[in-house]
Amino acid sequence: MKIFYDMMKNWRPVILALPAVAAAMLLSCTKGPETDFSELNARAAREYLEPVRPGVPGGQPFWNVYANKFTFAPAFDFPEVEGAARYRFDLWLIDTLWTEYNLPAPEKRPSPAEKLEGYKALGSPEASFIATSPKADLSPVWGDLPVAQTGLVVTAVDASGKDIAPVGTWEFLRDFPFNGPYPEACRSYRDAALMAMFFNHRQPLVKKIHDWQEGTPFETGNIFCSKFIGSVAESEALMAEYIPSFREECLENARKAAEILISLAPKEGKLAHIPPTYYNSDLARMFADGNFIANAGDGNKVGGTEWEELMGQTMTFDPIYALKGYLALYDASGEKKYFDEAIAMMRSYDALIDENGFVPKKLYISTGEGVNQEGALSGDLLLMIQRLQRKYGVHDFDDLERRCAGWMKENALKEFNMSAQYEDVSVDQRPYQNLTNMTAGYYSRYLMQKDVITPEELQAATDMLHFVEDQFIHWEHLRDSNGMFFCLTPGVYEQYACKITIDASNDCFSDAALSYYEKTGDRLMLEKARAIMNTVVNSQACNGEIATFMGLMYHDGGGSFWINCSVHSIETLLRMAEFE
Repeated sequence: MKIFYDMMKNWRPVILALPAVAAAMLLSCTKGPETDFSELNARAAREYLEPVRPGVPGGQPFWNVYANKFTFAPAFDFPEVEGAARYRFDLWLIDTLWTEYNLPAPEKRPSPAEKLEGYKALGSPEASFIATSPKADLSPVWGDLPVAQTGLVVTAVDASGKDIAPVGTWEFLRDFPFNGPYPEACRSYRDAALMAMFFNHRQPLVKKIHDWQEGTPFETGNIFCSKFIGSVAESEALMAEYIPSFREECLENARKAAEILISLAPKEGKLAHIPPTYYNSDLARMFADGNFIANAGDGNKVGGTEWEELMGQTMTFDPIYALKGYLALYDASGEKKYFDEAIAMMRSYDALIDENGFVPKKLYISTGEGVNQEGALSGDLLLMIQRLQRKYGVHDFDDLERRCAGWMKENALKEFNMSAQYEDVSVDQRPYQNLTNMTAGYYSRYLMQKDVITPEELQAATDMLHFVEDQFIHWEHLRDSNGMFFCLTPGVYEQYACKITIDASNDCFSDAALSYYEKTGDRLMLEKARAIMNTVVNSQACNGEIATFMGLMYHDGGGSFWINCSVHSIETLLRMAEFE
């Protein structure tokens, strides 16, 4: 969701500005179990002193090459200098106002000497310490640093105490820690989910699907087909289960959504039964004979004439939204046709993914070959395999699980490169240039839902949840120069290329944290999940809409509501209801 956005006023001060009685009513609508937050906050503070998967020369890579905000004490890959006996770490407080930016490529950044001169103009450092390595983490002073935009310069010092030269610099936000309790949800999680179902049910896309006649083209402009139509199938199937008076109407809508997906999926070849990522009815008529463009550019642009190129390509794991839709419809209706279609999709994945668990992120529909050779990260597919095993007793894909889990362990986890897998940003990125919470959240949840988890897997799942909090969760926000808050908090940013709270990102973290709590009994993870999902509930409009982009913004064309994100929220809210 690459967007243009402006600024958002935080909702917590709005609540606190209400008359005392009204505020008390709002904050006490849904009460969780009594919790000793003083103990949890102290524990969180201790955890923040430990860096997340710090780099080790010749071993664990430094994954934070493009990171510019931290909740956990970071460490950086600064070079050692000949003749240095130690290194002095100086940190300056730059600003307590909110600013938003992405770090440029390393070769385009100012030199350490240039940054040092600028920081000296700010006065004395806020904090300093000495270490034997320039790659040391900031834990000696991390707990004493204020929340602020912060500048770091590391200087090599010789045995006599004389400065040799500055060897490294970084500018970042030292972010707010977890500091519960946070506002309670203003309605029950179940009620919020039902309201969202009703809002989705009234969406224009659902009406188009309702009016569609089998055997005719599905008329629509540019859409992300698997995500949107698959999510309509799931949302309507869930509504059929939870709101009986709408059952028949919703089941009919879900069936039509599923039939549209089936009609658009190739009938044979490597991508048989896998619906496309991109769809436009006018362009579809251009390729009515099924001969999609096989080599039409790199597939890294969305909008305008690029859709003609994209119609011949698909993101590898976007169609999992269609899988979820088929299974939700089967659960609601008992119609085995849709379960069989889900299994047929999985068989295509089984054949497509190689022995090492590798498959490119984006594929040409006509050949099944990769648009590039960037490996797709398969945490969401692993979750689907778990679902088939546990809910339906299907073990046909156990070997596929082995391969995909091996790929994730030996690549994504070993490199700690939780790169984005979105269809509306480039799949060609430098390592670590566009990290996301979603990749880590899915994989962490998969590990925590295994029947038997090793200590190594538990540590990996913990690291990934800490990574999400470190890079993407804002428990609170600094004000900007207008005295405003940028977006809703507590909230989870989606990716480096979309730095704003997204409802599905809140959901993804909370789902993973709930799985962690269920496996370990870690109350801190439960309270983090609850606080994050309460933002989703408290931001919900009276008409049931759960905004995708959870902040005021200027959007460059199109709406700011994505139904696939709303369905993710519905799923997580229904799960959260079990913990009320």
